[in-house]
Amino acid sequence: NSLTYFDVSNNFLTGEIPTAIGLLGKLQVLNVNGNKLTSAIPASLSLLSQLQTLDATGNELTGTISSSFGSLFSLTTLQLKFNQLTGVIPTSVGSLSELRGIYLNNNKLSGRLPSEIGSMTNLLTLEIYDSDLTGSIPSSLGSLVLLTNLDLTTNQLTGSIPSSMRFMIRLQTLNLATNKLTGRIPSSFGSMQSLQSISLGTNKLNGTIPSELASLSGLYYMYLFINELSELQYNI
Repeated sequence: NSLTYFDVSNNFLTGEIPTAIGLLGKLQVLNVNGNKLTSAIPASLSLLSQLQTLDATGNELTGTISSSFGSLFSLTTLQLKFNQLTGVIPTSVGSLSELRGIYLNNNKLSGRLPSEIGSMTNLLTLEIYDSDLTGSIPSSLGSLVLLTNLDLTTNQLTGSIPSSMRFMIRLQTLNLATNKLTGRIPSSFGSMQSLQSISLGTNKLNGTIPSELASLSGLYYMYLFINELSELQYNI
């Protein structure tokens, strides 16, 4: 019960994650990255009230992300990428106010991106690409003023890009490519002076490429291919 750090990453472990791990009440780091673990993530992990890092990347985990994970109030990093997780992202994740990084990419997650994510105001990285998310991008993401990396590539997201994203003034990488987004590129992106890369390719965006983007002096990459854009303003 005194164990605080448990790292068995990059081995050949098979079978399920034992539910008994939930009894390790002082555990702060659980890393089972890079094994061949299967079945669902046990809900008993929600009992780990001091857990700061959960990394189960690169296994064969199935099932859903339990809503009980919303009780992991000490969690700062959640890495569940490269698995076979299904279902929706539970709204309870909005309670994880200490989270700095969410990595859920390369799963089979569906449903909407919950607006409650906007409550996670300490978040620095949000990566949920290569999944099956649907619906619109919630305007509440504009509350993530510390976010530096947003990657929602290759989902089924629809609707317009919310103008509230202009409040994400520390954002460096914006990747929304390969979705079904419509509408115009917000001219307010010109105020996001930390942006270094914008990737909006393979959507259904229309209208002009806003001249305000010319003010982004630190922008190195801008990918807008395969859209329905009609005009490139002269001062880009």
